[in-house]
Amino acid sequence: MSYPSGRHFLQIPGPTNVPEQVLRAMSKPTIDHRGPEFKALGLEVLGGVKPVFKTAGPVVIFASSGTGAWEAGLVNTLSPGDKALMFETGHFATLWKNMAVRLGLEVDFVSGDWRHGVDPAVVEAKLAEDRGHAIKSVMVVHNETSTGVTSRVAEIRKAIDRTGHPALFMVDTISSLGSIDYRHDEWGVDVTVGCSQKGLMLPPGLGFNAISAKALAAARLKPFSFGPKEPLAIMNGTSVMTAVGILAVHRFERVIDLIEQASALATEVLMGRSQAFAPLVHEAKPHPGQIESARRIRLALRGSRLLDPPPTNGRPVQDRYSIRCAPQVLGSARDAITLAKQVLQIELNSVNDNPLVDPASGRILFGGNFFGGHPALVMDTVKIAAASMADLVDRQFALLVDEAHNMGLPETLVPYGGCGVKGLQMTCSALTELAVHGSFPDSVLSRSTECANQDKVSMGLQAALHASENVGLLTRALATELIALSNAARLRDESRLSAAARRLLAQVRTFSPVLAVRDRPLDADIVRVTAWLETSEATR
Repeated sequence: MSYPSGRHFLQIPGPTNVPEQVLRAMSKPTIDHRGPEFKALGLEVLGGVKPVFKTAGPVVIFASSGTGAWEAGLVNTLSPGDKALMFETGHFATLWKNMAVRLGLEVDFVSGDWRHGVDPAVVEAKLAEDRGHAIKSVMVVHNETSTGVTSRVAEIRKAIDRTGHPALFMVDTISSLGSIDYRHDEWGVDVTVGCSQKGLMLPPGLGFNAISAKALAAARLKPFSFGPKEPLAIMNGTSVMTAVGILAVHRFERVIDLIEQASALATEVLMGRSQAFAPLVHEAKPHPGQIESARRIRLALRGSRLLDPPPTNGRPVQDRYSIRCAPQVLGSARDAITLAKQVLQIELNSVNDNPLVDPASGRILFGGNFFGGHPALVMDTVKIAAASMADLVDRQFALLVDEAHNMGLPETLVPYGGCGVKGLQMTCSALTELAVHGSFPDSVLSRSTECANQDKVSMGLQAALHASENVGLLTRALATELIALSNAARLRDESRLSAAARRLLAQVRTFSPVLAVRDRPLDADIVRVTAWLETSEATR
């Protein structure tokens, strides 16, 4: 084995090499994150970063790359369906546009030659044409890392002002901040996106958003003034894991509603048997979630004329488990959600600070209410349940493309000689594998920290974050199944489908038209259907 001599010197567009004096400044022992030294350091950093952006307003710091700062700027000021005006000045401008599209924004992406910055005259013309103010944001890259092209931000601001258009102005300064002149306030920028590892010559891992009052208003956020001990209480991991957990459980419950609809549609398309959903079956094993799931599937199947076909040679007496046992599978998730809600509601309305002060006696009591054991366990349960639901979705999809079990459908689910949904089924399987891989319980991964003071920790925040990730993977897997079901249903007599099935198909086809004459890439369809599934509109 050979060993390099001397110090390694990174020679790529970014991250830049960290200066020796910065490295030495970082070589300090860990300080008490609850002590006065950390408070002083935090205030110094939050105040000291403002002159870097040349702003008097707030600068939010994220534990992220520049990509995370991109996302923060978008999701906090814009909503799916909003229109954004963006410009192709290089590779990273294109990546920013791709992220905006994945987040559900409608992007007017002005093409460019990668040799010139954004033309202020084009900005002005585009906004002048937008008399209805459909464009919610103008987004430009100040200095494009891949090409070195620099856009004239001050002139673009003047162009926006000449039209009187109210669009937000967002600027990516990931490679320009600290390298060339940039003035957030003077140039009227609403969201400036930056990061630590380029012009600031720091290690990667910090993202920045400098934000204007207009951007704060768009985010519907107001600066909050904390009272004594309140910042520490909010920083407590139990508060965060509870908040993340509540949002994950809310999303999971909505997805379960939709999987029940998809399971009913799969039963119809596969010409399944209705007896598996009969009330007597589930009253004999009265788990509340199972009874509710069976009820919802029966309701979705009402009026179907594709169920219970006459016996044919070779047809099994019973449907496969992923159809027949759907209420039992989904019902277990519903009961897990009920338990999670009970635990998280107690957490949300309880005190997890330390120490506590007895108002009657004035005693100071050091305890452990900050320990998130209960949220950790229920979020591990939600995470595992989400992986199990993804497996159910994947198995139903597999039946649709299996000519041995799909009652005469072509394995491609299309009426022509292409690949159809074969690639889509691989995507569903891959998403399921990711969910299963991410279902390992975090609550058993406690590690002793802080010189054994925190010798037993809950790992609840990790459990909540991973549960949220698994719900997202499940939602995307469900999107693939719904696209497949839409194509499969087109090969049946759709007049024989239930009314609920026809309504569901009409909604899905709004975002993913059926494959009628030729194959096409379906990645954008998955994005659109997933974005729809994540909204309350999908469950109405």
